[in-house]
Amino acid sequence: MEDSKTKYIESSLVAFRAIKSFVFQKGAYPRTFDNGMWKEEDYKDPDYRRVMRSDFEEYLELMAHVYNKYVKALYDAMPHIESEYNNLVIDSRNMEQALKLFKGKYEEAMFVIEWEMDINKTLGNYLSPLLKHEIIHSKEADGYQEIICNIGMIYCQAVNVVCDVFNIERPWNKNRADVAKIASSQVKEMASAIQNEAVEPQEPQSANGTSEQIVPKIIKRKLPSEFAEYFNAPFKGIGPNNINYYDRLEDSLTDPAKKRSTIEYAKIALFIYQSKKILPRKKPNTFSEWYQYFCKIVGCKYNKDYSPHKLPITQKLKEEFSYLLD
Repeated sequence: MEDSKTKYIESSLVAFRAIKSFVFQKGAYPRTFDNGMWKEEDYKDPDYRRVMRSDFEEYLELMAHVYNKYVKALYDAMPHIESEYNNLVIDSRNMEQALKLFKGKYEEAMFVIEWEMDINKTLGNYLSPLLKHEIIHSKEADGYQEIICNIGMIYCQAVNVVCDVFNIERPWNKNRADVAKIASSQVKEMASAIQNEAVEPQEPQSANGTSEQIVPKIIKRKLPSEFAEYFNAPFKGIGPNNINYYDRLEDSLTDPAKKRSTIEYAKIALFIYQSKKILPRKKPNTFSEWYQYFCKIVGCKYNKDYSPHKLPITQKLKEEFSYLLD
């Protein structure tokens, strides 16, 4: 792999396939919470509580492994995909065949991760019941939510990069629930590999003797470069005495410490849309079109019912994004 001229294209394909296999095999949380298996009285049963707690720890461990090994690989590969593509076009004697091969592999490996790892569904169906019945504590729930969000955001960012470079239609634009499903044999093979490779967790003991999960260190995200192309030059700090406000906007939209709701993201999208910072030639004709694009770029959930009149801009947002006002 080290000598390969397509090292990062190949490693990103491996990562895409492994993440897809994990998500389709396991999901964001145990499926027993979707099929109505647990009744209210079950949460009081010590044996059942241990099962739920064990499942929680297993899922967090598996997701941490997927994050550290495969999501990190996607993040590392993104800056190099375009240069490897360019080298492929320049150097390959079988350029058309090579590009067709990689394009097909990418299309098969990518899927709409939000449909399978819906954070709102995870909160409502899984984390909230565990919190309510004190099977987990709030810090653990926050860590669980954070790692899912980071997996989804970095995954979507990688999809954007690959689709731009290889001129592939983004999976969410296909708008169908059966996008590029993988063979069951591949699912089992990859899921088995993930579980076999997972390192036994070294869990420190807290003061009360219970174990604390260690959540992987969060990588600082960057938004796809195409997003910056929507903003005018002065806003990006181009020109004498201009301040680069785009970097501040990007930091606000990617800061994992900011726990924003779906409607807050929609308000930010509207705030940007109504500002004078977007280039007129790039600005979509409707807010709905812009909002859908914004959600895909940022990695937040889209709500088709949010129209401008339902999204009053709060004073808090005006203060945070004051540089959009002038």
